Amino acid sequence: MPWDWFSVYAPIYDPFLKITRIAPSEALLALADLRTHERILDVGGGTGRIAAAAVGTVGEIVILDPCRAMLERGPRHPTIHRVRGGARQIPFGEATFDAILCVDALHHIKEAQSAVAEMHRVLKPGGRVIVQEFDVRGWRGKLAAIFEHLFIDHSRFIAPETLQDLFGSTGIPGTSRRHSWLEYTFLGRKAEP
Repeated sequence: MPWDWFSVYAPIYDPFLKITRIAPSEALLALADLRTHERILDVGGGTGRIAAAAVGTVGEIVILDPCRAMLERGPRHPTIHRVRGGARQIPFGEATFDAILCVDALHHIKEAQSAVAEMHRVLKPGGRVIVQEFDVRGWRGKLAAIFEHLFIDHSRFIAPETLQDLFGSTGIPGTSRRHSWLEYTFLGRKAEP
């Protein structure tokens, strides 16, 4: 069994992101335009920092993550549900969620195409997808990729245009916008029948 770095990093994950200002939850939630009646899925949601920031903004948010140690650090709130599982086999029925968030997680998922297909399956028609990823094409991004490969796992970073094509080919067309020297966000909407 491979070493589980995420279990090791669980206690320091949130403080590290706060110090480095990677994937600020407020900015991502503003882009997501969430509503109080909606059911949200946070794919690879880890410690639930995005879910915690969304409390009071949505009806229900489900944090899906394969790492028990990360989920155990998740927030306790009646509108937040923590589910252990993977993105390549999301344990929910078709058209279950109004929106899907995937923040700093897709590059950790082997076979991103399978994960995108699963997101499409569980998303309601007209539902939104918000994916935050690292753009490692610049020199600073390349350093971040080296850090991930050395200390976390063999991440598979996806360029913004490739991610747009991947989601578009499954029926979730969208656009990408850059946030910083490292981050970009894909915003997509599932086609309605």
